[in-house]
Amino acid sequence: MASIKDRRKKLFKKRKHRICISLGEEDYKELVKLAEEEFRTPSQQIMYLMDLGYDLIDQASSRSRVVIRTSHSEDSEDDEENSAIGFKVDHD
Repeated sequence: MASIKDRRKKLFKKRKHRICISLGEEDYKELVKLAEEEFRTPSQQIMYLMDLGYDLIDQASSRSRVVIRTSHSEDSEDDEENSAIGFKVDHD
């Protein structure tokens, strides 16, 4: 079985000037499963998921943008603005 770090890394794609996490339903379930494996209480699990987001912001350069997208439907268009859930950080 792959380590939690390896499994987490697989979910995240890094691009020049942008870190983009596209979460389909299976990826979302995997990320939640990682949080549940690491921590027992729901509040700790939520903090873990938030920390992952802040880690991505820290990794972004001043010209980067962090986008977390989820797609629970295969019919959904790949439109960043319409499918962005969670948070998006633009560095000016």
